[in-house]
Amino acid sequence: MDHSFKKIFYRATHRGTRELDLMMLKFMNNVFEKLTQEERKEFEDTVNQDDEILHNWVVSKFVDKL
Repeated sequence: MDHSFKKIFYRATHRGTRELDLMMLKFMNNVFEKLTQEERKEFEDTVNQDDEILHNWVVSKFVDKL
């Protein structure tokens, strides 16, 4: 595990809300290793967003599928 993975993993799974922590943990454990370098960079940019912005984005994606 390299330093950048550890940094992204920590940031993704220590959001401040349990719901986001759990969603991000599942993503990190099941998907992250399969991402390209470009996709990893996009994900890192995503996890650096404020919790409220990220939460609203996740909820809107879920509601769109209903």
